[in-house]
Amino acid sequence: MVINLFSKNIKICSFFDLKSSFLKHYLIDSEEFEEIIYVKKYNNVSKFDKLRKVIYVNENDNPYQNLIYALREFYAVEHKEHLLLHASCISKNNNDAILFIGPPSSGKTTILRKALKMGYYYISEDLVFIKDNYCFLSPPFKVLEIDKFTKKAKIEKIYFINFRYGSKFVKVELNIEEKKKYLFESLFNTKALTEQFDSFKNLLKIQAYYVMYSNCEDLLYNL
Repeated sequence: MVINLFSKNIKICSFFDLKSSFLKHYLIDSEEFEEIIYVKKYNNVSKFDKLRKVIYVNENDNPYQNLIYALREFYAVEHKEHLLLHASCISKNNNDAILFIGPPSSGKTTILRKALKMGYYYISEDLVFIKDNYCFLSPPFKVLEIDKFTKKAKIEKIYFINFRYGSKFVKVELNIEEKKKYLFESLFNTKALTEQFDSFKNLLKIQAYYVMYSNCEDLLYNL
């Protein structure tokens, strides 16, 4: 199978069935490709070889998840066609997008799962592609039930989230300097700023909030 991701045509050679995974949305008809990725069965702990572009997957692990993590390591840091933010992202009406940015264990995936059950559209689970003030569909890193998704949406709001067990719900609008700090800290491909600095400046114009919460429903009902 040949997919287009990270602005590259990538041929994936595998005995696993990956055509039925979320990658089916990135399949292309062209047989022309720039890289070959091998996904192989492996008896020990799953791992990947960045130099040789080989992913070794234990038979008890999910090959799709291992492939997506490997693709991020292989290509995301050097990617310059978009800004890549470590974030989850939903669309409430298949148009306007909402970003949730936060450190590991801050609840980005949990919020996303709940939002999908509430009827929101999926855009990104872990790594979101951004250009100008639009975000683009990104494959999920976790196994999710996705009924509705949006391929492109204008970013309406950004939430920098902080999960605190037992805390009250707090929502504070951020000034431009605070937005700069949080956005830069969540930027996966800092090298892209040389070509996408206007996209970064556009993000600073978007309404953004710092949120502390203990219940993701409180957050979603106060978007």
